[in-house]
Amino acid sequence: MSTLSELIPPSEAGTRKLLVAAHTRHVPDMVRQLTEWQYLERTLHRVMAAWGRHHAELEDKAALHRHIWDQAEIIRRLRDRIEQFPGGKPDATVHPAFEELGDRLLFAPSFQDALDAIYHTMLRALVSAYADHVRNAHPIHDAPTIALLHEINTLKEQHYFWYRNYRRQNPHSTDAAYLQTVEEAITDLQAFNQPMPTFTGKGAAICGSRKAFRLPRSSARPKDWRSDYNIMPYLTADFPESVEARRLFWAIGYLYEINLPDNQLRWLYDGSAMPWAWHHDISRHLWDESRHGLSGYSRLQDWGISLSDVGLPTYDGVVYRSFPPEVPLAERLLNPWNSDEECGFLIPTDPLTPAELYEEVLPSA
Repeated sequence: MSTLSELIPPSEAGTRKLLVAAHTRHVPDMVRQLTEWQYLERTLHRVMAAWGRHHAELEDKAALHRHIWDQAEIIRRLRDRIEQFPGGKPDATVHPAFEELGDRLLFAPSFQDALDAIYHTMLRALVSAYADHVRNAHPIHDAPTIALLHEINTLKEQHYFWYRNYRRQNPHSTDAAYLQTVEEAITDLQAFNQPMPTFTGKGAAICGSRKAFRLPRSSARPKDWRSDYNIMPYLTADFPESVEARRLFWAIGYLYEINLPDNQLRWLYDGSAMPWAWHHDISRHLWDESRHGLSGYSRLQDWGISLSDVGLPTYDGVVYRSFPPEVPLAERLLNPWNSDEECGFLIPTDPLTPAELYEEVLPSA
């Protein structure tokens, strides 16, 4: 697999991009370009949240949680830059073809295909578009945008390095039909190198908002998530008198907090109607809780205690039955419970209503 720099096509001689095009006295074309990029990055943020609950291993969960926060910061940077232009509106309407691309990304045939689209196909196209702009923009007049895009590509490089290592451990060939439909949509959007032409009618809504995409009810579990015994009653009994019991109790408690970010991924997806400031704050809180979980896990490892010793139950105690892919969904829904099988297929759930979202988010605020 290539390094990130090798994914960027070689520089081509071309005309330097103008910050304000000669044919307009209104919002510069550059602002339209930034607005489209911001929409694309929000699409990736949303697709990460939609598919992230399928990560099973703790390290992979934590990486996705960090990427959610990185992605939120990428979006914030782009929105701040747009607002620096007179007439710049981060939430301005973009061409409806962007929603089509988002829907194609979202409805991947499998979790692994979704990862390929997020971390390879889309990442490569965006990095290439940003690098092309840096090569052709005026180094003085557009210096803030150039600096911004350098920062964004540095973050994306870290995401790509994680993906490259993940793929070495989990080889996968992207579904050919899915890859083709995503690449065709990117081509139709001029590979993100030029703003789309003006259009009439409705613009793009957030991806998935006009189609039914259902997230799993609970998150996937690591392979050693179930312990042979429940240690918590013993720790509770010794808690009032034993400092060692308290130390172990709190380390386990911190570990279990890595469940909350998986819940928050659902909030981010089902809370599509909420303003961007809310999504940014939930993304920050999500990464905070993920780090709490890793903190507890690392302390347990320091003491020679494995995950299989303490387990990692879901907050609601629900474990879903593992089914072969060929079993129809209707049959899976008839009997989803089986505590003797590890988590495999994840049962989809209905979206959170505004009232349910409020009830879930309020206690964590």
